[in-house]
Amino acid sequence: MIQIVAEYTQNDQSTSNQQYVVMVIITDGVINDIDDTMEELRRVAHLPISYEIMGVGPADFTLMVRKQEKK
Repeated sequence: MIQIVAEYTQNDQSTSNQQYVVMVIITDGVINDIDDTMEELRRVAHLPISYEIMGVGPADFTLMVRKQEKK
């Protein structure tokens, strides 16, 4: 889905047709490929897209919590 949204955002971004996309990812379990997911999000970070990942339900989502790295 991240790739589809990225492709959608890249199409027709002229000065007269600018779009900003907010993608909400709702999961009822831990994202098992979180490292691949984060890498994909970094790859498309230059695009006008915001991502919100929400975990719902009783699952243990501690693996999805990332601390921001200091630069």
